[in-house]
Amino acid sequence: MTQLRKDIRGTFSGAQERVIAHPPGDAGLAVALMRWLDGATRFIAPHPAVTAARRGVHERADAVVEIETNTGGIVNRVARRHLLAALAEMEAAIDAHGRANADADRVGIATEGSPVREPAAARPAGSGES
Repeated sequence: MTQLRKDIRGTFSGAQERVIAHPPGDAGLAVALMRWLDGATRFIAPHPAVTAARRGVHERADAVVEIETNTGGIVNRVARRHLLAALAEMEAAIDAHGRANADADRVGIATEGSPVREPAAARPAGSGES
């Protein structure tokens, strides 16, 4: 597994934890979440599927804040589950379409143009990557 893939996995795991732990109705959720994701995804070449998935995460994060603000700061588990699903969709889009960009190559975490997700033959058995 490349360092880029490890970083992406860690970023999305951390993002999920942030969504779960974030105080209800805090308007900073969307901004903090997008900064967190952009920190790792800056090493991925642009792709329409990843861009669309990112937009979905942002829209759902905004919806969580709006819903929880309108209900007096009560956690809305359904809205947060939708946001967690959007995060999973974005990670899946990166796995399916993500390629390392020149910045990833420059800092040594992946070769430019290489897929974020290694081909199945390159993954060791039992690695948890499917």
